[in-house]
Amino acid sequence: DITERPWTLVRFDRLNKVPWEEIYNLIGRVRTEYDCRWAYIDGTGPQGDVIEEEMMKRRVPVQAVKTNTKAAKLELINGLQTAFDENRNVVGTTEVLDHTGVITTKARLEEPREGDWGLLRMPKHKQLLTELETYQLDDKKLVQDCVFALALAVAAAREMEYVRPPAIGGLYWDGRK
Repeated sequence: DITERPWTLVRFDRLNKVPWEEIYNLIGRVRTEYDCRWAYIDGTGPQGDVIEEEMMKRRVPVQAVKTNTKAAKLELINGLQTAFDENRNVVGTTEVLDHTGVITTKARLEEPREGDWGLLRMPKHKQLLTELETYQLDDKKLVQDCVFALALAVAAAREMEYVRPPAIGGLYWDGRK
């Protein structure tokens, strides 16, 4: 929900070993329930094209985001991190001793319960929190689909938050408003 800040995650579905038909139907229902113009999907790899095609067959418009490069993936993940940290303040300094015995002074940032910062609050979903805590860019052997899905949602929210009601017939107008 991006109607006010901080943004709120209003729905979380984690599916495992579910037939694709059920997934396609869920995407369509959720898109309709939340009155979304289209559904954002991860269109990376051959499966992304199949999902996009299947959704179009069902007349569910999708925006397939393809992150075929490390730079594209990094941009999405950095956008997610920025949403968590937006307007976080420096509240002091701390001294850190490194492995060579050198002491350096670093800025101390507000802790999660200090201040009123963050464009997005940390969701309270166990699977998502676990994946966020263990996230690595080199994700070949990690389950972290939820992190990427949240990063896509944040990218869509950033794009849509500043979109004002369009002129009739504009890109985001669907005739019902």
